[in-house]
Amino acid sequence: MNSNKILKAFTALAFAGVLVSFYTYYTTQSLVAFPYIVGVLAPFGTVLLAVVLLLSLVARKPKWALINLVMMALMLGNYLVLPYYQARTANSRAGASSAQHGELAVVSINVEFGAGHPEQIAKQVKDHRADVLVVTEATQAHAQQLLPLIEAELPFHTELPRSDSGYETTIYARYPLLDTGLLNQYWGPYSGSFQIPFATLEHPQGKVRVMGVHVLPPMRARTVSLWQRDLMQIGQWAEKSPEVPALAAGDYNAAYVHRPYRQMLGSGHDALDQEGIWPRYTWPHKFPFTRIDHINLWGAQASEAGTFEVEGTDHLGVWAKIRF
Repeated sequence: MNSNKILKAFTALAFAGVLVSFYTYYTTQSLVAFPYIVGVLAPFGTVLLAVVLLLSLVARKPKWALINLVMMALMLGNYLVLPYYQARTANSRAGASSAQHGELAVVSINVEFGAGHPEQIAKQVKDHRADVLVVTEATQAHAQQLLPLIEAELPFHTELPRSDSGYETTIYARYPLLDTGLLNQYWGPYSGSFQIPFATLEHPQGKVRVMGVHVLPPMRARTVSLWQRDLMQIGQWAEKSPEVPALAAGDYNAAYVHRPYRQMLGSGHDALDQEGIWPRYTWPHKFPFTRIDHINLWGAQASEAGTFEVEGTDHLGVWAKIRF
């Protein structure tokens, strides 16, 4: 096979990746998982395009080099520039419109089915003086280790895990949690859904609605529909009482490239979007290339935000200082 045919084959493959990337960004109700999975793999498509661009230059094929350069610009624009612009615009709009009477510190971590190091999580709670901690993929055994380490700081919590399935989520808080409930009334390894608890935090400076989020990854047709349903319901919960600020922290298994996630945000925004020019990613913990862990806010604004690492889990944790 000559170099021209090789360049054509790789360029066609890269072009298919660009099309899927754009389809992922704009499609609302895909019934298959493929575009949602490929959507977060755009960085690897960009690497492929860069390799083909280099090969084109080495082979002295300026036409193929130009084609791949244009596709690289499209891919990067769709994966980085457009989401960044929209996210920063939403963040600025929220900052201009939200009242800021109180302050709240939030920490969130997916502990990978109870494997995240409890002492390191407790250290993050103390270092950030957390008022709220959300733990997803919590297990009964993990909660029994974690609770004694943080209960002096965070004495209130939603229902603790009753099993070691890892399908449960717990919200810990410095202040009382009222009106607790579950977004999913049926959850667990048999129903296929993760538990998503919510509550109203009785902060001294006003009420704040809090949700601990864990949404199934859109890896096959059945979980795609559940993923879409949960994201829609989270958005409905967040927008239901706009007079009370809301935060929903946890593992969404969704990134800004997914339109159902952006639709869920509505008037809200991600706390991490106010941090720096380059977007913060949370998965996997080593060399992260996508952000699926979020602290999303409605009627509030982040003053600081960042990520942290905990041994034993493949997710980076997220934290934010919030004004509401």
